[in-house]
Amino acid sequence: MAANQIGGFVESERNLSQKDLAWVADHAEVTGEATVLHDAWVGENARVFGLSRIGGDARVEGRAVVDGCIVGHRARISGSARIENSWVDCEAKIGGTADLRGDGKVSNCTIRGRMPPSEPPAPKGV
Repeated sequence: MAANQIGGFVESERNLSQKDLAWVADHAEVTGEATVLHDAWVGENARVFGLSRIGGDARVEGRAVVDGCIVGHRARISGSARIENSWVDCEAKIGGTADLRGDGKVSNCTIRGRMPPSEPPAPKGV
């Protein structure tokens, strides 16, 4: 990031560390009590809110939604993944349409969701 670079939306100064290299870019939003710190990056169309803490070179990108989570230590949340009330760290990768909710901890693994198969088209003339 360069000086005077326009970033994403932060609701208040407390949402983005003022002493680290953390950044909110593109159309991303960080609101409520959420904080981005250390070398973490939130970008594209991602949304981070609740009591979330994004730090330690973690990335939240794509259309990912993070609510009330701790994400750190090079973890990546991407795609249309949604995580709530979880702890994600140690290079874990959560993407696709993964939906992780509850008091879980994810470390050093990859979780990807996918869309269910679509309905086959109805036969013509029926």
